[in-house]
Amino acid sequence: MSEIKQTARLGALAIAAAWLLVAALLYLGFDTVEQHRQAKLRPYALGSGELVIPRQRDAMVLRPRQPQAAPAAPPR
Repeated sequence: MSEIKQTARLGALAIAAAWLLVAALLYLGFDTVEQHRQAKLRPYALGSGELVIPRQRDAMVLRPRQPQAAPAAPPR
């Protein structure tokens, strides 16, 4: 009887390991695709010195957020 329990336990662990592997591969694949999409939207300069700012499909221009130099003073 213990041999059946051991086989069932190993089978369950193998199935769990296979699903974890599938999840890891999906995560890495989607991460690579997202990095490629973000890289296409970054501004770049051409050899002639022209700055190109790509637009998204909805015509929005993404720009990186920059912190303000000094916090705004509260109104008096």
